[in-house]
Amino acid sequence: MIGIELDDHLSTTLIDLYSKCGGIDRAFELLGELRKRNLVSSSAMILGCGINGRVNDAVRLFQEMLDEKIFHNGVTFVGLLTTYNHVGLVEEDRKCFASMSKKNKIVPTTYHYAIIVDLLGHNGRLEEAYRPVDQEDANAATCWSLGSLASGL
Repeated sequence: MIGIELDDHLSTTLIDLYSKCGGIDRAFELLGELRKRNLVSSSAMILGCGINGRVNDAVRLFQEMLDEKIFHNGVTFVGLLTTYNHVGLVEEDRKCFASMSKKNKIVPTTYHYAIIVDLLGHNGRLEEAYRPVDQEDANAATCWSLGSLASGL
Protein backbone atom coordinates (compact mmCIF):
# COMPACT_ATOMS: atom_id res chain seq x y z
CA MET A 1 0.00 0.00 0.00
CA ILE A 2 1.06 3.61 0.33
CA GLY A 3 1.97 3.68 3.99
CA ILE A 4 -1.60 3.61 5.27
CA GLU A 5 -2.32 1.07 7.95
CA LEU A 6 -5.33 -1.03 7.06
CA ASP A 7 -7.87 -1.48 9.80
CA ASP A 8 -10.92 -3.68 9.30
CA HIS A 9 -13.09 -0.76 8.19
CA LEU A 10 -10.70 0.32 5.46
CA SER A 11 -10.08 -3.28 4.44
CA THR A 12 -13.81 -3.85 4.09
CA THR A 13 -14.07 -0.80 1.85
CA LEU A 14 -11.26 -2.17 -0.29
CA ILE A 15 -12.93 -5.61 -0.37
CA ASP A 16 -16.02 -3.93 -1.76
CA LEU A 17 -13.99 -1.94 -4.29
CA TYR A 18 -11.79 -4.77 -5.52
CA SER A 19 -14.61 -7.30 -5.75
CA LYS A 20 -16.79 -4.94 -7.79
CA CYS A 21 -13.92 -4.01 -10.13
CA GLY A 22 -12.81 -7.53 -11.04
CA GLY A 23 -10.09 -7.88 -8.40
CA ILE A 24 -11.89 -10.69 -6.65
CA ASP A 25 -8.68 -12.54 -5.72
CA ARG A 26 -7.29 -9.44 -4.00
CA ALA A 27 -10.63 -9.01 -2.23
CA PHE A 28 -10.34 -12.57 -0.90
CA GLU A 29 -6.81 -11.82 0.31
CA LEU A 30 -8.07 -8.80 2.21
CA LEU A 31 -10.96 -10.78 3.66
CA GLY A 32 -8.50 -13.35 4.97
CA GLU A 33 -6.41 -10.60 6.59
CA LEU A 34 -9.31 -9.14 8.60
CA ARG A 35 -8.97 -9.36 12.33
CA LYS A 36 -12.68 -10.17 12.55
CA ARG A 37 -15.20 -10.69 9.79
CA ASN A 38 -18.53 -8.99 10.26
CA LEU A 39 -21.84 -8.53 8.50
CA VAL A 40 -20.56 -5.74 6.25
CA SER A 41 -17.34 -7.43 5.13
CA SER A 42 -19.04 -10.78 4.51
CA SER A 43 -21.98 -9.23 2.65
CA ALA A 44 -19.62 -7.16 0.48
CA MET A 45 -17.66 -10.27 -0.42
CA ILE A 46 -20.79 -12.29 -1.23
CA LEU A 47 -21.97 -9.55 -3.59
CA GLY A 48 -18.49 -9.42 -5.13
CA CYS A 49 -18.61 -13.17 -5.71
CA GLY A 50 -21.98 -12.74 -7.36
CA ILE A 51 -20.78 -10.01 -9.68
CA ASN A 52 -17.83 -12.20 -10.65
CA GLY A 53 -19.88 -15.40 -11.12
CA ARG A 54 -18.31 -17.26 -8.20
CA VAL A 55 -21.36 -19.10 -6.94
CA ASN A 56 -19.60 -21.70 -4.81
CA ASP A 57 -17.57 -19.04 -3.02
CA ALA A 58 -20.68 -16.93 -2.35
CA VAL A 59 -22.62 -19.88 -0.96
CA ARG A 60 -19.64 -20.95 1.16
CA LEU A 61 -19.30 -17.43 2.60
CA PHE A 62 -23.04 -17.31 3.28
CA GLN A 63 -22.76 -20.56 5.26
CA GLU A 64 -19.62 -19.38 7.06
CA MET A 65 -21.57 -16.36 8.26
CA LEU A 66 -24.04 -18.69 9.95
CA ASP A 67 -21.23 -20.80 11.40
CA GLU A 68 -19.61 -17.65 12.83
CA LYS A 69 -22.97 -16.41 14.21
CA ILE A 70 -23.03 -13.46 11.81
CA PHE A 71 -26.68 -13.09 10.95
CA HIS A 72 -27.73 -12.16 7.44
CA ASN A 73 -29.58 -8.99 6.55
CA GLY A 74 -31.27 -7.68 3.41
CA VAL A 75 -27.96 -6.65 1.86
CA THR A 76 -26.55 -10.14 2.33
CA PHE A 77 -29.52 -11.53 0.45
CA VAL A 78 -29.10 -8.99 -2.34
CA GLY A 79 -25.60 -10.42 -2.76
CA LEU A 80 -26.70 -14.05 -2.79
CA LEU A 81 -29.68 -13.39 -5.07
CA THR A 82 -27.37 -11.46 -7.41
CA THR A 83 -24.99 -14.42 -7.42
CA TYR A 84 -27.70 -16.81 -8.55
CA ASN A 85 -28.99 -14.22 -11.03
CA HIS A 86 -25.60 -13.75 -12.72
CA VAL A 87 -25.30 -17.45 -13.49
CA GLY A 88 -28.99 -18.06 -14.26
CA LEU A 89 -29.85 -20.36 -11.34
CA VAL A 90 -33.58 -19.70 -11.17
CA GLU A 91 -34.59 -22.38 -8.66
CA GLU A 92 -31.76 -21.56 -6.25
CA ASP A 93 -32.69 -17.88 -6.48
CA ARG A 94 -36.32 -18.60 -5.70
CA LYS A 95 -35.42 -20.83 -2.73
CA CYS A 96 -33.11 -18.14 -1.41
CA PHE A 97 -35.82 -15.50 -1.82
CA ALA A 98 -38.36 -17.68 0.01
CA SER A 99 -35.99 -18.42 2.88
CA MET A 100 -35.19 -14.75 3.22
CA SER A 101 -38.69 -13.88 4.35
CA LYS A 102 -39.89 -17.16 5.86
CA LYS A 103 -36.82 -18.46 7.67
CA ASN A 104 -34.86 -15.26 8.25
CA LYS A 105 -37.82 -12.88 8.73
CA ILE A 106 -36.34 -10.31 6.35
CA VAL A 107 -38.94 -8.28 4.48
CA PRO A 108 -38.10 -8.21 0.75
CA THR A 109 -37.41 -4.80 -0.74
CA THR A 110 -37.72 -3.52 -4.27
CA TYR A 111 -34.12 -4.60 -4.87
CA HIS A 112 -34.87 -8.22 -3.98
CA TYR A 113 -37.94 -8.33 -6.20
CA ALA A 114 -36.08 -6.65 -9.07
CA ILE A 115 -33.40 -9.35 -9.00
CA ILE A 116 -36.05 -12.07 -9.23
CA VAL A 117 -37.90 -10.32 -12.07
CA ASP A 118 -34.63 -9.75 -13.93
CA LEU A 119 -33.59 -13.39 -13.60
CA LEU A 120 -36.96 -14.71 -14.71
CA GLY A 121 -37.06 -12.26 -17.62
CA HIS A 122 -33.60 -13.27 -18.81
CA ASN A 123 -34.65 -16.90 -18.70
CA GLY A 124 -37.80 -16.42 -20.77
CA ARG A 125 -40.14 -16.96 -17.84
CA LEU A 126 -42.16 -13.80 -18.30
CA GLU A 127 -45.40 -15.12 -16.79
CA GLU A 128 -43.54 -16.09 -13.63
CA ALA A 129 -41.88 -12.69 -13.53
CA TYR A 130 -45.32 -11.12 -13.00
CA ARG A 131 -46.14 -13.38 -10.05
CA PRO A 132 -43.92 -11.82 -7.38
CA VAL A 133 -45.54 -8.50 -8.14
CA ASP A 134 -49.09 -9.90 -8.19
CA GLN A 135 -48.66 -11.87 -4.98
CA GLU A 136 -46.92 -9.31 -2.81
CA ASP A 137 -47.51 -5.82 -1.51
CA ALA A 138 -47.90 -2.74 -3.68
CA ASN A 139 -44.35 -1.62 -2.92
CA ALA A 140 -43.09 -4.61 -4.90
CA ALA A 141 -44.72 -3.35 -8.09
CA THR A 142 -41.79 -1.02 -8.65
CA CYS A 143 -39.59 -4.06 -9.19
CA TRP A 144 -41.33 -4.87 -12.45
CA SER A 145 -40.08 -1.62 -13.91
CA LEU A 146 -36.57 -2.09 -12.54
CA GLY A 147 -36.33 -5.75 -13.48
CA SER A 148 -37.76 -5.30 -16.95
CA LEU A 149 -35.40 -2.43 -17.66
CA ALA A 150 -32.45 -4.51 -16.51
CA SER A 151 -33.42 -7.54 -18.58
CA GLY A 152 -34.42 -5.56 -21.65
CA LEU A 153 -38.08 -6.63 -21.66
